[in-house]
Amino acid sequence: MNTEEQYTQPDPIKFDRNVGRRLFATEALGRTAAYRKDEESRGRKRGEYTESEFFGIDAIQGLIDQHPGCVGIRFYYGINARDSEGYEARRLTLVAVDAAGKDMFRGGDLRGLKDDGDGETLGDGYDCPKRCPA
Repeated sequence: MNTEEQYTQPDPIKFDRNVGRRLFATEALGRTAAYRKDEESRGRKRGEYTESEFFGIDAIQGLIDQHPGCVGIRFYYGINARDSEGYEARRLTLVAVDAAGKDMFRGGDLRGLKDDGDGETLGDGYDCPKRCPA
């Protein structure tokens, strides 16, 4: 039985604490290898692009605790200026999500906030491989 036969996609409108599945190490390694191959096909050498980002468990738990009704975390890809080599710095932003699948901001929709808010999202983890051990 292959992985596709073992797993059925959950109802796309049901957002709960169990969405997602654990990957086999070979799947995870295959995905990350494909990502590196894609980056290197664009002329970027390993170490010149972000492969992953580390966030501390207490920071993640703090984001969850800040939002009663949070059932999960959405990871947004974003661009945070340019790195020292002139490449766009791709970074993650973590946002709490409710059972309806909506991003959680006490002030409503993030796009409608008139100020910077109060740290309702999480970002700026350690970018790897620059700040992570080999």
